[in-house]
Amino acid sequence: MALEDNHYNYTQYYSQLCDLKRELRRIKNVDARRQQFCYFMESYEENNFMREVVLEVLNCKSLFPCSKDTFYFLKYALKYRSLRIIQLLQENNVNILELLFEDGYSVFHYLAELNESSHRNYMTRAGTIKIVRFFVKDLQKNHIDEHGYSGFHAACMAGDLVTVRRFINEGIDVNFDSWKCSPLHIAAQYRQECIVQLLLENGANPNQEDHLKSTPLHALAWMCLCDCGSYESFCDYRKPVEKIVEMLVKKKANIEARNEYGDSPLQLAVCRYDKQLVKSLLKHGASLDSLNEEKIFSQNFESIELKNYPLTFNIIEVIQLLQSAGYILDFKTRFLMLKCWMRVRGNGTEHIIPFYEIEDPKEYATYYAFIYHIYMHEKYGFFFKQEFIDYLRQQKDDLQWRTLQAIDCIFIHRHRNDWEKDITELKAVKLNNDISLYQLCQMNYSKGYSILKKIKNLNLSSLNSLEHNPINLMVKRHIANILIRPHLELFAADLFMTDYYTLNLPYLACRTIAENMSDEDILHLCEHTNEENLE
Repeated sequence: MALEDNHYNYTQYYSQLCDLKRELRRIKNVDARRQQFCYFMESYEENNFMREVVLEVLNCKSLFPCSKDTFYFLKYALKYRSLRIIQLLQENNVNILELLFEDGYSVFHYLAELNESSHRNYMTRAGTIKIVRFFVKDLQKNHIDEHGYSGFHAACMAGDLVTVRRFINEGIDVNFDSWKCSPLHIAAQYRQECIVQLLLENGANPNQEDHLKSTPLHALAWMCLCDCGSYESFCDYRKPVEKIVEMLVKKKANIEARNEYGDSPLQLAVCRYDKQLVKSLLKHGASLDSLNEEKIFSQNFESIELKNYPLTFNIIEVIQLLQSAGYILDFKTRFLMLKCWMRVRGNGTEHIIPFYEIEDPKEYATYYAFIYHIYMHEKYGFFFKQEFIDYLRQQKDDLQWRTLQAIDCIFIHRHRNDWEKDITELKAVKLNNDISLYQLCQMNYSKGYSILKKIKNLNLSSLNSLEHNPINLMVKRHIANILIRPHLELFAADLFMTDYYTLNLPYLACRTIAENMSDEDILHLCEHTNEENLE
């Protein structure tokens, strides 16, 4: 009986192997064949039998005869963070850590560049740290590529405390500068608190400069989005930074250090509208004198940042924080701030469309995003402008293939309990005795402002409980459209007092006119006002 089973298994194995080879041979274009095999490696049913088939094909010289094939498979695995393909390559005796790509990059450097690239997408970014940790956990030596990027840099990025400590115990120089920035810079950028502490305890220089004269305190403001990952949403979570700033300052980090562009750490933090970092730097004595308003409000943001962060809300938060520290928001500065606020707000729709490089997930994820916002409006009464709702419905209909028509209910059913929990939390947050945060989200911006302006010391820290959740972004963007109102009124009233407008009215009259204008009228006024006319 055992012999019969073995014969059956061998026959099945041989049949599957022949079928796969035959299918691949039909594809004459080399890259198309490689890509099809990558799809297969990612999607086959995981078992020892099929694994043997895949490994056999990997070794088939008639299909994949050269090292370029291996590099293609590896690049695909890294680009889409496919641990399965990586493991298959290793089983096929590919020494991945010894490989260098054509540009001299190691696998660690290639991953780091992918993670920093403006072309990365949200889905694949989520697996970066996981893949790096997979490689560094058993790292036996500090591989350094042709550009100086090392395994030690990668271990600091991934927060692998065991590997970092092992290299330090083996005598590695924590300040080695083979690459453009130090290991401490990377640990600070990725906010790996334990790694920062370990490096500093072992003599890392808190003032070591990178190739642009930035210090680790500057690195805290470099972009590092949450890597939780999701097909269906974005996430504005930022890892805690207070302890890292405290450790660096305690080790005599220069909080007023200037990089090659003359920017202090506080300047960079404000430019990224990172309230948590701004608050921490101010707490440790950072000077407001270092701020340059022209730079603060002329920053460009990548598409992925505009989608992940509720920047309209962040701008208002950071400005309020600076004002509480004594920062003067004069007429010109408020004008620049509003111009920036309008620019990051865009048309109010781009931020909900997922950012993907591959087509199918993009369409599914976009479709899910539209369903989510429509459901929030129709089921829970979230306020959106009518043109926004019309846009959602039209785009959803345009995307609705036959295969998608049946998934609305499935998607909603799968997430309904989580959404209900979020709504319950919003209802529990009371802005005053009568109004909850949930009710505020159902109000238009004008009515919402009539509520918020009566509340002193408004505290929205309860939103932290909704981190890693798309409703957090929705709520913050809604609140931002409410909280911008006083800035609009002050701008309009001050504008009416300038030579640009010759109303010849006292300030109180100008203020009354501003208070009776709509948000969009003032924003339109701001949009068509040139800075040169205000000189």
